[in-house]
Amino acid sequence: MNTSVDKIIRELMSADILETHGELPETIKGVSQDSRRIEQGYLFIARKGKDVDGLEFVPQAKKSGAVLLVTDCTPSASITLPWIRVGQIREAVVDLSKCIYDNPSTKLNLVGITGTNGKTSSTYLLKSIFEQAGIKTGLIGTSGYKTGKRNIESSLTTPDIDQISSLLAEMYENGCEDVVMEVSSHALSQGRTKGLTFKAAAFTNLSQDHLDFHSNMKEYAEAKSRLFEMLPTDGIAVINVDDPWSHYMSDRSKAELIAYANLRSDCDLAYKTEVLSLKGGRFILKWKEREFLVKTNLTGDYQGANIALAAGISLSMGLSPEDVIMGVQNLQSVPGRLEIIDRGQPFSVFVDYAHTPHALKSALGTIRSLNKGNLILVFGCGGDRDRNKRPLMGWEAVNNADTVIVTNDNPRTENPEEIVSHIISKLKAKEIRKVTVELDRRLAIEKAVDSAEPEDVVVVAGKGAETYQLIGKEKLHFDDRVVAGETLERLGWMINQKRLN
Repeated sequence: MNTSVDKIIRELMSADILETHGELPETIKGVSQDSRRIEQGYLFIARKGKDVDGLEFVPQAKKSGAVLLVTDCTPSASITLPWIRVGQIREAVVDLSKCIYDNPSTKLNLVGITGTNGKTSSTYLLKSIFEQAGIKTGLIGTSGYKTGKRNIESSLTTPDIDQISSLLAEMYENGCEDVVMEVSSHALSQGRTKGLTFKAAAFTNLSQDHLDFHSNMKEYAEAKSRLFEMLPTDGIAVINVDDPWSHYMSDRSKAELIAYANLRSDCDLAYKTEVLSLKGGRFILKWKEREFLVKTNLTGDYQGANIALAAGISLSMGLSPEDVIMGVQNLQSVPGRLEIIDRGQPFSVFVDYAHTPHALKSALGTIRSLNKGNLILVFGCGGDRDRNKRPLMGWEAVNNADTVIVTNDNPRTENPEEIVSHIISKLKAKEIRKVTVELDRRLAIEKAVDSAEPEDVVVVAGKGAETYQLIGKEKLHFDDRVVAGETLERLGWMINQKRLN
């Protein structure tokens, strides 16, 4: 795909072109604000960020094949790329992304899902339902980007608009018709989704998180509501009306409203739990006049809400209850969401992404209601993030688990010992007796698994499917699922076999 620079110049008029310099190329192949994603024939966007000046990366971008620079700063004489300086760089990013990738969101049924918890599980459920109906589907979210032919490790839950547009264009070329995307409050606040056309949007829930970024819960809810303001009048808004913040979403949307809730008759789609176990469950959904049973391999009573969300979108977009039933049943697991680590051992090991007080309470409450033995928890809290939630998570941990091992999550540039002190700061003496501190996350997981007896459950929470750990300014390879599996194998357990002698 090549776009003429004349067309690009016309699109940039709304971004207030102030100056051009050098001989501009005739065509552009792609666009990126990240010099690491530049390819031959690309346009590089360099803007002044909070901590970094994009102009510092122009040499790297040029070396990778950039042929044109668009910036909101005046480049120095040492920069030899031809450049265009604009007054409105954010508008330029949106205009260039739409222009160069031919506005791909208008060619796809784009579904955005927002909320504190449940986004990833809901996108995987939706993707499975759509594909059961024969619809090739792309995915953008925390656990990666799936374009129909390749899987890409995610850098952000919701990337910048230039990368989103590139991914959507690739998905369209690969034959995708639908795309499901997690939409974070950061992305909505920073305008990363501006210019996208959504067919449908859904709201899961809102609980305390990201209050290092948002001033308070109201501001957090208002950020989420921007997704619903983006919906057209012929769009679909699927909203969990059990959540007290749901009116922020419904009040701001012009789209058709589909309300879902647990055990309520005054909504479009109701769900209730029939059976739960550590290896899945059954839920009853009522849509209009029809009631049907859905079986799932996913663990947790809250999966009923995620299934209802996915069903609400699917049914509103014309799919059948049978597509929903089979699509949900076909999904074996969601990466890092109460993901079972099974080597045939007589106790259960789960890895979960729970990193908020509400998510931790939900995950542990589900396990507690289903297991007969002790519940052993390994968790920590991220550094350089919302400190106020740390003692809340400590309280949920000791009140829902029998044994708690507090460890490093992603401490980043914070002192790990200070993070631990915040976590346990509000605990009483009898509660602290449940707690062991082991800052080495590998050792913490090994201790938890080593100590498990038959019918116990080990939950490793906080990082889910992440394959790295951020310590200081280093990004180190680390995967809770791999460490838990290796520990089980070291103890002599192998999949579908008894302990080896």
